[in-house]
Amino acid sequence: AGNDPQATYGYMQLETRLPDIGELMYIPGHPSGDPKRLSIESTDSHDPTGRCEVHSTDEPACTGGPVPDVGYYCDTEGGSSGSPVLSYETHRVIALHHCANCPNRGVPIVDVYNDIQASAHPLPPCSTCIPAGTPQDLVASTPGDNRIFLDWQPVADATLYHVYRSTISCDEGMGEIGTSTEPSYLDDTVGGGITYFYRVTAESACGAQSGFSNCAQQTPTGECIEAPRFDGVASVSSSNTGECGLDLSWSPATARCGTARYNVYRSTFPDFEPGPGNLVASCLTTTSWHDADVLSRTTYWYVVRAEDDSETGGGPCSGGNEETNLVVRGDAARGPDALIYRADFDGASFGWNLGNEWQIGVPQGKGGADGGGQGGPDPTGTPFGPGGALGLDISGQGAFPGNYENNETTFALSPAIDTRGHDEVYLRFWRWLSVNAGPGDRATLEVCRDGVDCREVWASPDGVAVRDDAWTLFEVDVTDDLLETADARVRFGLSSDASGVAAGWTVDRVDLYDRTACSSPATGVPPVPDGGRAPGAPMRAVRGAGEQVELTWDTSRCASAGYHLAYGDETGLATGATLGARCGLGTAGTASVAIPDPPPGSLTWWTLAGDDGAVEGPHGYDSAGGLRAVSAVGSCGLTAQSTAGICR
Repeated sequence: AGNDPQATYGYMQLETRLPDIGELMYIPGHPSGDPKRLSIESTDSHDPTGRCEVHSTDEPACTGGPVPDVGYYCDTEGGSSGSPVLSYETHRVIALHHCANCPNRGVPIVDVYNDIQASAHPLPPCSTCIPAGTPQDLVASTPGDNRIFLDWQPVADATLYHVYRSTISCDEGMGEIGTSTEPSYLDDTVGGGITYFYRVTAESACGAQSGFSNCAQQTPTGECIEAPRFDGVASVSSSNTGECGLDLSWSPATARCGTARYNVYRSTFPDFEPGPGNLVASCLTTTSWHDADVLSRTTYWYVVRAEDDSETGGGPCSGGNEETNLVVRGDAARGPDALIYRADFDGASFGWNLGNEWQIGVPQGKGGADGGGQGGPDPTGTPFGPGGALGLDISGQGAFPGNYENNETTFALSPAIDTRGHDEVYLRFWRWLSVNAGPGDRATLEVCRDGVDCREVWASPDGVAVRDDAWTLFEVDVTDDLLETADARVRFGLSSDASGVAAGWTVDRVDLYDRTACSSPATGVPPVPDGGRAPGAPMRAVRGAGEQVELTWDTSRCASAGYHLAYGDETGLATGATLGARCGLGTAGTASVAIPDPPPGSLTWWTLAGDDGAVEGPHGYDSAGGLRAVSAVGSCGLTAQSTAGICR
């Protein structure tokens, strides 16, 4: 609501004519911002029916405008200018009310409409178009396997019909599947044993659609072809153990045909296209999976898809129907957390510098409405038992007991923390926060390097109050701000105006920690850098003498034990079929190789790959992030290809 007023509140249509003299009319408005008022009846002698009527269409414009005004004796309150004047017969806008002389007057909407249509941004047809009538008596039947036939009563003013379908219910999940110029439609994309729900709308010549028809449902016979309903992968997180691993989880799918299983696709790029080249697990029957074939501190991205066991589709598990969600989630595998600093506030100040009303103690459920503020109170106790916490006015002091004060800015600053000798720095803590909407009131979290260079890493939003009613874990990567400093600090802040107060911050167990490396069993020859998908300088080639091509490539990133080149012509460009290979290119990153010239009008392509003498790595990535299909297995002594290798 608010971002799309038309979808939220609807819209009024415009008359493209001057109203008739004596035409009944009415005026809805919000005079002076008050609740809606309707001017419908009139006691003026010019309105003999006792209803508001159009008196004239040639009144002098009361603001000196270039066109005459519509006149009427329908009365309004002050502040009603801009209200629409509506025809009682068509309920369309005939004028815009704008002055209260006798008669009152409005700008003819037909003149407004004509001006807009002559501009660079004309109104859409729905602003004036009359929708077609609503289709009636929709009926669904099954003329054969995997077919549903729809027919309905023709609509006289319809030029096109829109057909909508759902597999959930008449009132949920409706999506357009096709159109028809006749009052009938054959849906031949349905699966046997599935119940389908349909509605139809009619479109008039000017493009306005009617409301929905009645709902018709039918269950066809034939093969089941509907893929499962599935929300995709819900979470990916590091196992945080000595052995590298990532844990995936998801909610169960709803199979429409048979039983659902799950396929897992993985890439080191978040915008990858799931496909055979990045399928890392299939036919899973559980709603979780542990990926142990990952490298430490390398981010992997996953798509999980559900496939049924109907064998009536083309899914990678057993030829079932696989749905096509694109939910992508990722994380990097790391070892156990190495604690750099912890303040749990149990019976000690831990060296924190506390501004006005900041306290360390046991939360007592004070503040909020009971202390003259807004929102809920502080918690009672902490996430870890009855110990202490850091918070604003925990004990219930000041003008607003348990709440922060009006017109105040106050901070709680940690002591100096030494982060030297660590690879990464993360901040986490448990919070229970209640703060009124910004910008008047604002809760902030800052980190300070060398004790003085502070940067805000989080702040409560403008226009929205934060009202925690449970302890919430907050975590943020502050490596760029706090790595390798002897004086790292954390600062919680609260600033307020005079508009009201709330309970403010309550925090516990403030940690700075390093996510350590883990031991990886992942194997495979890494890709040759391409400057994009595999970071590093891409291969470069210069034509030498005769058929020689002078190659240079990056061996400082993704270094391999050896390299070779595969080449082909345009007939194998799409499939990756090769014509030959050049082997043993060494590890210096330079080589001169002979590659046959292509015939006139044709081309030759070539790619580099790393190898370990028996197994070769991938031959690069396509524009969608998928691995190219090129392989030189069978050449250069290579017996296999592994695409598991990743730049280390």
